[in-house]
Amino acid sequence: DGGVLHPQGERLQPGPALGVVIGQRASRVSLENAMAHVAGYVVVNEFSLPEDSYYRPAVKAKCRDGFCALGPQLVARDEVANPNQLSLKLFVNGELRQESSTADWVRDIP
Repeated sequence: DGGVLHPQGERLQPGPALGVVIGQRASRVSLENAMAHVAGYVVVNEFSLPEDSYYRPAVKAKCRDGFCALGPQLVARDEVANPNQLSLKLFVNGELRQESSTADWVRDIP
């Protein structure tokens, strides 16, 4: 709804990501049955503060109100042929700033 609030002078680092939306209750689901519980996908803009420490979790840099912008709409699971082959692009004021692919992720979406 609104913008991301942060103290003046702090630099924000946006990052495109894919949100996997779970559509029903699930517990201890097998890998083979995991996708049956997925309702669909949303675009995520995951904000963070630039962090130089690689040895600590980036809790302070990533876990702030508004730092995980979602949407604007859900894309149904059956509309995406392969979630592990999606291109993610981030534009700021019409300029391409980041580009990646879900094919390069460390973990696949089952």
